[in-house]
Amino acid sequence: MKKIYGYARISKDEDKKNYGSIETQKNLITEYSKKTFGREPDKIFIDDDVSGYIPIENRPDFYELYQLVEESKEKPIVLMKDWSRLSRNNGIAQTLLTNWKRDEVELILVKEMGAPFNILTDNDDIVGVTTWINERYVKETSRKVRDALSDRMKQGIYISGPRYGYIKGTNGTLAVNEEVREAVQTIYNLYEEGFGTTAIANKLNREYDFKNPSIVEAERFKRERGRNIKRSVREYWETDMISKILRDETYTGTLITHKKEVKGIHGKAKVLPKEEHYRFENHHEPIISKEQFDRVQKLAKERAESTSYYKRGKHDYIFGGFIRCGECGAAGTGFTERGKQYYECLNYSKYRNLRCVYNSVSEVYILENLKVLLKDLKLQYKDILKDMNIEKIKSKSKSNKDKLKIKLDKIKNEYKTMQIQKVKELSKATSTEEKEIIEETYEEMIKQKINEIQEITTTLNKLEAQTESEKVKNI
Repeated sequence: MKKIYGYARISKDEDKKNYGSIETQKNLITEYSKKTFGREPDKIFIDDDVSGYIPIENRPDFYELYQLVEESKEKPIVLMKDWSRLSRNNGIAQTLLTNWKRDEVELILVKEMGAPFNILTDNDDIVGVTTWINERYVKETSRKVRDALSDRMKQGIYISGPRYGYIKGTNGTLAVNEEVREAVQTIYNLYEEGFGTTAIANKLNREYDFKNPSIVEAERFKRERGRNIKRSVREYWETDMISKILRDETYTGTLITHKKEVKGIHGKAKVLPKEEHYRFENHHEPIISKEQFDRVQKLAKERAESTSYYKRGKHDYIFGGFIRCGECGAAGTGFTERGKQYYECLNYSKYRNLRCVYNSVSEVYILENLKVLLKDLKLQYKDILKDMNIEKIKSKSKSNKDKLKIKLDKIKNEYKTMQIQKVKELSKATSTEEKEIIEETYEEMIKQKINEIQEITTTLNKLEAQTESEKVKNI
C-alpha cells in the first residue's frame, strides 16, 4: 500500500494566524485523503514561518519529505493545498515537477484553482504560468515591503527591533524604560572611571541588580506574545552586551536609520556608508548626554590603540575550539601574556568565580605533551594505522565512483528532458525559420550533454578497471 504524505507551509509571523492557516491546510489535506483514499495521511510535514522562495534544503520539514520520497522504492502520494505551498520560486517548482513526474510521484494539489490537480494525470501546460505568477507575487510583495520600510526610515520612524533602555511605541516612537535607565548610565560612568568592558560586566553581576538585555527582551517577548522566547536567555551580564551599549548613539536621543540595505528576496544586507544614513537629532528622550557619549568613544579608541593586542594583531591559537575546562566542561579561550599563549576556562573568563575557578594552561605545555602522546600512539597502533590507510584509499575510490554515477544519472535525465522539450517546442513552431532556430539551439546543448556523458562514462570505466586490478593483486 502506497504511503500518503501531506505538506503544509506558511511564512507569516503572526502566531495565531499561522496556526489557523496551517490547521486549514491540514484539514483540507486530511479530508481529501479520507474521501479519495479512505484513510488519513500517514504523516503531514509542516514548515511554519518558512519562506517558499528559499532552496528546499533550507525548509526543514519539506527537505525531510523530499528525501523520504527520493529514498522510497514505492513512490508515495504527496498532498498539498496548491502550487504556492510547494514553492514560490518558479525554477525550484519546475525542477521538482519534472523530477517527480519522471519518478512517478503522485503529487496532488487538493485546491489548485478551486479543484484537485494531479501532476501524473492532469494537463500541466499552465503550471509554468502559475509558478511564475507565484514568484512574481513574492517579489512584488518584497519590493512593496522594502519601499514602505524605506519611507518610514526617511520619516524618522523607529522600525528596528527592541533597544535596551527604551520601549518601542506603536507609532515608531521610543520612550525610556525607567526600569533600566540607571543601568545604561552606570555602564557609561564606570567606563569613564577606568573600568573595561569585562570589568564592568563582572561588577554589574556582583554589585548591582540590573536586568541585562537578554532578560529584558525575554520578559518583553513573554508579555507581548504570551509564550517563552525560543533562544536561550543569558543569566549574567557579558562583555558583548557592555560593548554594544557603549557604542550605541541612540542613548543620546539621536535616531540613525538606513544603516543597511537588502536587495532582492532573502538578499544579504549591505552595510551603507555613514553619508547615506538618515540622522534625526533630538528624536527621543536621551539617557546620557552627547558629550559623555563622545568622551567614551574617544576613550575606547585610545584604549584600543594602546593595547599590545591591537598593535600585534590577532594570534591564531592552535587549539582554539578544542580545549575544554576540566572543572565545568566549558570551552577554553586563548589569551596572550608577555608574548606567550595560554588557554583559560571561558566561564571564568566571562563570569570569574560565579561559574568556575581559575584554570589556565600554556600552549607550549599542551604541544609538548601532545608530541609525547602521538609518539606513544604511533608505536601502539602502527599495524592498525597501516590497515586503516589502505581501507581509506579503497573507500575514497568507491565514494568517487558513487558520486560519478549519481552525476551521470542526473545528466542523462537532463538529456532526456531536453529531447522531450525540443519535440514540444518544434511541435508548437509556426514557421520553418522558427524550427531552424530551435534545432540549432538544442543541437549545441544536446551535444554538450553527450560530451559530458561520454567523459564521465570513460572515467567510470577507468575506475572499474583499477578496482578489478586490485582484486587480482589481492588474489
